[in-house]
Amino acid sequence: MDKPSIIRLLIRVNRQRRDLMKPYYSAIGMTSFQVSTLACIADHPGRMQKEIAEDIGVSPTVMVGILRNLEEKNLIECSRKANNRRAISVSLTEEGEKLMEIINVDVRKSAAIALYGFTPEEQDQLSTLLLRICDNLQKQ
Repeated sequence: MDKPSIIRLLIRVNRQRRDLMKPYYSAIGMTSFQVSTLACIADHPGRMQKEIAEDIGVSPTVMVGILRNLEEKNLIECSRKANNRRAISVSLTEEGEKLMEIINVDVRKSAAIALYGFTPEEQDQLSTLLLRICDNLQKQ
């Protein structure tokens, strides 16, 4: 049997990671898109709604719904920019920061499972190669 293509393997890894994390997310009443959105906001406080949508890979319309849900849960706060009323800046609330701490513990556990048996050098090499793939795809 031939090896699957790299792209198929990336899709498979993402699906398996999502399946692994689904029980964690369900236990805290979150979806993977909501968690990805929180993580993006945690990494880039004050980021614009449009940029978050691009990072997560959803349409701006879908992002509005995700953000509304997170705001209703008091995990984020949205504010309009004074110089551009259409631009919405998003930050985590204190509750959102606390939840991200819990989520990050689970993410580290899943990373440990996924990278079991990899040396630190192999992990670094994998990270470098995946970043190159991201860069190549982003240029298109």
